[in-house]
Amino acid sequence: IDNAVFSGAQLAGSLTLPPLGGLGTDVFTGCAGLTDVDFSGLSIWTTISAGLFTGCDALTDITLHEYVPPDTAGIAGIAFTFNGSWSVEEEAERLRLHIPAGAEESYVSQWRYLNAGGYMESPNRSA
Repeated sequence: IDNAVFSGAQLAGSLTLPPLGGLGTDVFTGCAGLTDVDFSGLSIWTTISAGLFTGCDALTDITLHEYVPPDTAGIAGIAFTFNGSWSVEEEAERLRLHIPAGAEESYVSQWRYLNAGGYMESPNRSA
């Protein structure tokens, strides 16, 4: 999906995407009526960019089906959020991320600590 392809579109409700080979930046920015997104398949080359859902203030659920978490890309010094208009605390309260049962450890390990390039492992920290 190209950068900003749905940006500002009147997408509302649920959206289920077909398997994707790539995902641009700002794809869903401003889709205020979007409530949940199901990524039915992301390739191993797909990166989820910070702010992918900025302005999607009705968004409550994101579903990923991969056991191996996709890479994330953020901005150095700024906490990764799916909705850039929310604080980390707001996102934790408002958004649920659904992943396959048994994949929790993999996602926590890869997405736990934010770094300039996304989340990374930090073996010296506890959960």
